[in-house]
Amino acid sequence: MPPPGCPIILYVHGGGWILGNAGTHDRLVRELAVGADAAAAFVEYDRSPEARYPVVIEQAYARLNLPRTPRQGRWVLAPMRNRLIPSRFIK
Repeated sequence: MPPPGCPIILYVHGGGWILGNAGTHDRLVRELAVGADAAAAFVEYDRSPEARYPVVIEQAYARLNLPRTPRQGRWVLAPMRNRLIPSRFIK
């Protein structure tokens, strides 16, 4: 978990709810986190067409509580300039 007071970017990738995942966006999310001196939480959601509207949006919205429930998604933590957060995945 990020230290108290650390900003968190909740990243919901594009791809039309069809393409992409943490692997395809890993570098981008890490660069955003480093540039913002923040931690980043990457939202994994069910893909279309199996998941119909508004399921994916509801799943992404539910992840707003991710800092309190990290096991519901995957944290992508990028190194901060002050080195408080090592680069790693936490499931």
